[in-house]
Amino acid sequence: MKKIAILGCMDTKSGEILYAKKIIEEAGLEALIIDVSVKDRCEIKADISADEILNYSGRSWDEITRLGRAERISMITECARTLVRDYHREGRFDAIFSMGGAQNTMVATTAMRGLPTGVPKLMLSTMASGKRTFGPYVDTKDILMMHSVADISGLNLISKNVIRNAVAAVIGMALHGSTALNQSGGEGVSVGLTMLGITAGGVEQAKTLLEKEGFETITFHANGVGGKSMEELIEAGMLGAAMDLTLHEIANEVIGGYCSGADERLEAACGRGIPLVAAPGGVDMIDFSTEAGESGYPEDWKSRQHIYHNASIIHMKVTADEMRKIAKLIKTRLNAAAGPVSFMLPLRGFCEAGAPGGAFHQPEIDGILIEELSSGMNENVKIIKVDANINDGVFAEAAVGEMLGYLAAGK
Repeated sequence: MKKIAILGCMDTKSGEILYAKKIIEEAGLEALIIDVSVKDRCEIKADISADEILNYSGRSWDEITRLGRAERISMITECARTLVRDYHREGRFDAIFSMGGAQNTMVATTAMRGLPTGVPKLMLSTMASGKRTFGPYVDTKDILMMHSVADISGLNLISKNVIRNAVAAVIGMALHGSTALNQSGGEGVSVGLTMLGITAGGVEQAKTLLEKEGFETITFHANGVGGKSMEELIEAGMLGAAMDLTLHEIANEVIGGYCSGADERLEAACGRGIPLVAAPGGVDMIDFSTEAGESGYPEDWKSRQHIYHNASIIHMKVTADEMRKIAKLIKTRLNAAAGPVSFMLPLRGFCEAGAPGGAFHQPEIDGILIEELSSGMNENVKIIKVDANINDGVFAEAAVGEMLGYLAAGK
């Protein structure tokens, strides 16, 4: 029988939690209530009390009651994350559900992020609408955020219907959805690829060529989250090779911008020593949200080449000094690689707009990276220059040829 964990504050949400439990049991599944209350002990007992959560991590109720509100929430959050992670590993539940406002959303989604990709996770939240950023809650995990419409404060016409729909969704995921992904699920090697719209032409061709050779490919949008997701999956052993052709997030790591958030790019593949074919896709530009207005742009933005990706995002060409910093960071990380690396240098531009005749075609700036990476590399790092734009078919063929050579050697 499938079991769904319900994580919530029994001291303030016991009615709603018990209502969700009833729906789960009516569907023929089991419910496991995990109480993360930090204000009061609830007279209605949960399957796992706040005391048990704290004791599991060597803490106590007496200890938490001596803290201020923020410190209490922080302590129960970390303790709940540990217990939820371990209980799932032990097979004590198959899916997890929670509901609440800002406090409960942060506590619950922190616990959910400690679970593997594939475990059904649903958060019914007042925070899942408006001008919210989901990054702090979802990060790189497959958490389903659902807007509660009304506040989750009592059972009424709205809340009962919304809770029933949310619980029905997590029941469906538990019964018919995926299972935890802890390692590569295919018989062969899964290859991770990074891409953006500005490099999609070349990456899509590379993807097609790899798939024709029988390899599973998984692409990641290098927008500040996608690259980070790929790094985590490499670290978890789910990807056996990486075609990291879009290192745009490194430019944002160095300079800042819309696609920031994926620091330490290249480190997982280099550290684990898996076959790596990389390229400087999109490192010649940075992005900014137009919603913030010019106050959020670099001071010199008007003197930079710039184009609009769409109404929400503006692209700007990096400066010579910025390109030098980007190149040095890439070089440092590649030289730490424990396995084989081929770094592809497209001599006719690092993105669509960088091709000859394009708005970002500035060979003198791109040449700084090419020059920096053309010398001083460790012997296991091959530097391969291709007289093409990163989106050209000849570039994709060259990159895939390098990867197939590594994969054949691995077999």
